[in-house]
Amino acid sequence: MDFIKKFFLASQKISQQKLHLKLKTTLFTTSAAIIFFSTLIGIVYFLGFNVLRDKGIESQEEMAQTLASAVDSTIERQAELLKLNANSQLVIDTLKENNLKYRTKSEKETQRYLMDMDKRWIEAPDDHPVLKDYLENALSLKLKELKGQDEKLVNVMITDRFGGLVASTSRPSGFYSFNQDWWLSSYAKGRGKIFITNPEYDEASNLWCLGFALPVEDETGGVIGIYKAQVTLDAFFKPLVNFKIGKTGNAVLVDDKAYLLYHNNTLPFANKFCEYSEFQKTLRNVERWGELDSAYLNQGKTLVAYSQVTPSRPQAYFYASLSDNYGNNLLPVKGMNWYVFVERNLREIFAPLNKLIFFMVLIGIALTTVLALSVFILSGQESPTMLQVIQDGQAQADKAEGANLNRIEKRAKRLPKEKEQ
Repeated sequence: MDFIKKFFLASQKISQQKLHLKLKTTLFTTSAAIIFFSTLIGIVYFLGFNVLRDKGIESQEEMAQTLASAVDSTIERQAELLKLNANSQLVIDTLKENNLKYRTKSEKETQRYLMDMDKRWIEAPDDHPVLKDYLENALSLKLKELKGQDEKLVNVMITDRFGGLVASTSRPSGFYSFNQDWWLSSYAKGRGKIFITNPEYDEASNLWCLGFALPVEDETGGVIGIYKAQVTLDAFFKPLVNFKIGKTGNAVLVDDKAYLLYHNNTLPFANKFCEYSEFQKTLRNVERWGELDSAYLNQGKTLVAYSQVTPSRPQAYFYASLSDNYGNNLLPVKGMNWYVFVERNLREIFAPLNKLIFFMVLIGIALTTVLALSVFILSGQESPTMLQVIQDGQAQADKAEGANLNRIEKRAKRLPKEKEQ
């Protein structure tokens, strides 16, 4: 019985040692595996994040530049068409004839005449003869015909070299225009320049318009009048319509106050593209991109890249051919600081990376689990076998039995002596 008891005690002790060794080996291996996979996942995420963001910025910048150039071309084509209309022979001949009435007038008399006509114009009913003289003459009828042929044209009017009305497709609010910003800028003290106005709202047509003011010149190059046309604003949005990247990528047109000129889900000037502070911060970035927290209709952070649309850019000055005709300076532009933004939600951009990381985490957990089990099973194989346990137990039992025999023999020898005593 002593042998069996000692055998099981020795066996239990060796098993505990073996289990302790397995646990230590498994814990070390598992920790190393977790550190390895965590480091690997971190490196992959860092590299993937930068690669996807940089590729997104690069592609969105290219798209924004392409779309801005397309808007540039749309404005250029419209200006070229208006230039042809403004310098038609009918316009030139009518202006020459109209300007003859100023030959005998002094500057003060001219101003008095224009102010008197302006007062009569404002007070006159719609059927007054003075209105018909200017709204139903041959040139006005021709302008109305052109407007009927071009659905983009909202209004067209022509003034003489002093700002007095000569012809118009609709009744303007006043007769003279020489105190209007667009007229002064286009006339340019007789030098003549093309001028693009701020977007204007035309109440009669209920449309937002972009105004073009172009000087009309005679054979000598002298400015004899100003041709102003209002073109519906959405005529310049066509390059942006139906543009889409993925589910959240859009192209928008924004003015310098962060108001949306074009967005496929809103009307012009009805909403802001983002907070003005974020807008300014993005514009200050020389690399022309940014991350917005408040982009219109986008939830979460939005990656944006932009390109400017404006005739004031020397590197993309698309009115050079027109400027050569009216002077060497860049065209004066007011309110034409437009920007094409290409936007996309960051969640969508990083969706492939997040999916990859998710699968890497799952694979890492699975491999770590398998590795831990394998180490647990295989570790401790070199520890004492059962045969060694039995042999050790037998040796201990023999040793114990020998000790008992010695004690018995010694006691047997002592017994006779004790009896004699």
